[in-house]
Amino acid sequence: MSDEVNPESQAGPGPGPGAKLAEAREQQGKSREQIASALNIQLDKIIALEADQYEKLFSPVFTRGYLRSYGKYLGLDGEALVREFETDFVSTEEPVTPSESLNVKISNHRSVWPARLGLVVVLLLLLGLLYWYVDSQKGAVSASATAQPVINRDAAEAPPVTSQAPSAAEPDYTPAIALAADANAVSESIGAETAEPKPVSAKPDLDATDTITEQQSEPATIVSDMSIGTTSSADGTVLDELVLSFDNECWLEVLDANGDSLAADLQREGTSITLHGVAPFNVKLGNPDGVEIALNGSDVDVPDVAGSDKVVRFDVNTEA
Repeated sequence: MSDEVNPESQAGPGPGPGAKLAEAREQQGKSREQIASALNIQLDKIIALEADQYEKLFSPVFTRGYLRSYGKYLGLDGEALVREFETDFVSTEEPVTPSESLNVKISNHRSVWPARLGLVVVLLLLLGLLYWYVDSQKGAVSASATAQPVINRDAAEAPPVTSQAPSAAEPDYTPAIALAADANAVSESIGAETAEPKPVSAKPDLDATDTITEQQSEPATIVSDMSIGTTSSADGTVLDELVLSFDNECWLEVLDANGDSLAADLQREGTSITLHGVAPFNVKLGNPDGVEIALNGSDVDVPDVAGSDKVVRFDVNTEA
């Protein structure tokens, strides 16, 4: 049950409670400003209260308080003023019967269902869209996974090309390469000299010629177990044996007495080479330090380097 000020209400034959307060104030010779200051109420509210314009006082609760305070201040019965105000100016709402309240609750309850049903439909649509999106993504991933990439078989079987930087432990081949270039030039000059026709013996031996040719075409063989001494060819010609051992890298070039090139190559550190031919041998060494030579089992002294290019050329003879 609630009450509110009814502006259309009409007071009885006498003045309203506000008018009675205004009449008493005038009789006591007090102004509205004095009343507003004493009661700590705004002046416009005092004016509305004395004019019985209670709708301007915001609420019946405040109006009751103003009437009590104002009446008590002027020596009037404040409660009588409040009862008069409630009787003439406050309209009371009729109470709602239980059946009407139940009908209102049922109707409100039913009105909620359409909203809930709409919410459920929206959620189902969102779930359907989400399922469709996830399923399409899975299909795209499976399609890309089953696609076989085109592989170039030749490129796949080709061994990888790797660039190997020279190891810091390996020696510098720059002097040996320079010596190799010089030795190649010398070999070309020697080859031109050997290309000239040589006197042919009255009775050539084909087996001996084949043996010498094989010795010229085949590269020098590095052996670990060297046989020391002389050998002979198929026709009985005695061949001398020249053995060279290398403690350092060295360029080697060897020609025998017949001008045949027995070796022309870069020799690695820690290797040895055995050559057979007819002495004396013309030997050229690039970087001769650490080279040991033996002819038919006898050690041969290697001459010292005279120039700054570390190249020596000398003959190794059985008579030396």
